[in-house]
Order: sequence, then C-alpha cells, then structure tokens
Amino acid sequence: MDARMFRGLLLGGLLFVAAGARFPTANFVVETADPQLAREFALTAEKQREELAVSWLGEAMPNWAQPCLITVRVGSHLGAGGATTFYFDQGEVFGWRMSIQGSRERVLDSVLPHEITHMILATHFRCPLPRWADEGAATSVEHVSERNKHRRMLYQFLRTGRGIAFNQLFAMREYPADIMPLYAQSHSLAEYLIQVGGRQEYVRFIGDGMKSNDWCGAVERHYGIADSGALQQTWLA
Repeated sequence: MDARMFRGLLLGGLLFVAAGARFPTANFVVETADPQLAREFALTAEKQREELAVSWLGEAMPNWAQPCLITVRVGSHLGAGGATTFYFDQGEVFGWRMSIQGSRERVLDSVLPHEITHMILATHFRCPLPRWADEGAATSVEHVSERNKHRRMLYQFLRTGRGIAFNQLFAMREYPADIMPLYAQSHSLAEYLIQVGGRQEYVRFIGDGMKSNDWCGAVERHYGIADSGALQQTWLA
C-alpha cells in the first residue's frame, strides 16, 4: 500500500479522528468523522471477517470476546495504510485496536481486508507469525492496484540488490530497517504459494513451518519443492 512504511512506525499508535461518529457491530466499533462512513466501514469489516475466515481457514470464526476499536481517517490525499495492535497471553488474543487511513475506496477494498487478515491469522495461530508470512498473506487480499504497486517495487528491489534470500526471509522475526523490500517480496512469495496450493494450504504450510522450525521440510511437504533455495529459484523463474 502507499505509505506502507508507516505501519511499522505506527505500531502501538493511534490515528485520531477529529469530530468522530461511532458505529458498533459484534466484532468492531468504528470511529470516523462521517456517520455514514462509520456504518459502512463497520458492516463491511464484519462481512470481510466472515468471508476471509472461510477463505483462509475453511470456516467462519466465533465472535471475539471484545470488539476491535477501529479509528479511520478518510481522504483522497491520504496514502492507504494502517496498523493493528493486539496481545498474546497464554493462548489468548486480546486488546484489538486498529488505526487506518486512505480514500474510502482503498479503505474498503485494501486496508480493511489487509488488517482483518492479520487478525484472522493471529486468532488462528494464537502466537506471532513470521513477518513475511503475515504480511504476505495480508497484502495478497488487497485491491489489484495495490498489489501491482508491490510488484513494481519488487522488480526495482531485485534489480538494485535489495532482494532478501529466502533462508533469511524465513528466519525473520522482526521488521528489518529496510522494510519495503520485505513487503514487496513477501507479497510476491505468498501470491505464488497461494496460486500453487490455495489459501488454506498456505495456512497449513505456515503452521507446519512454525511448529517444526523446518521451513525447508515444510516447503517439500506442502509444495513438493526440495528446499528454500529451490523454492527461490522456482519463484524467480
């Protein structure tokens, strides 16, 4: 997304809505300046939560114990992006807060599904995901215009030596200082794996890799590719 770097900078922060309206649903409470937009964003978030859970996990999720507060700044001049914070403790996930911005269209078709995918995967795994797997999944559900931006950036990064070797990518637990290549390459790798095996197989692959800490073995078990090096060559081709 545009201004994607601010996701890393805004973790733990809030985007404040000046003269807010609020609309609650079972799993979200949306605050934004326009009451009609607050309602539209909240109802869309609920719909996307159900549809994306079925797509990624094969079934809908039960309601969260507490709804997620979403603060939204809307404007055609704003780059599309956001941040969602939450906590893990003894197998539970709680404390959802989402801060997002962008045009109405990009909030609806890119930012909300991106952030909700993070929440679905956190609810499913109940622990932090590898950064590449989390961001790769989330960027894969954005609007095609946003996905094309990642693709164009990836070509530039690969030409200028800013690509990330897959063995390093799989080992990352935190965002690197040079964050944009992580987003672009994670998007492309996730998109490739999803094209090969679908979203639910992608989730199973991530679960296998996290549990076994054997990403080379997980690549072979789920995609029939010998190891991460062979996967990188196949992906590049």
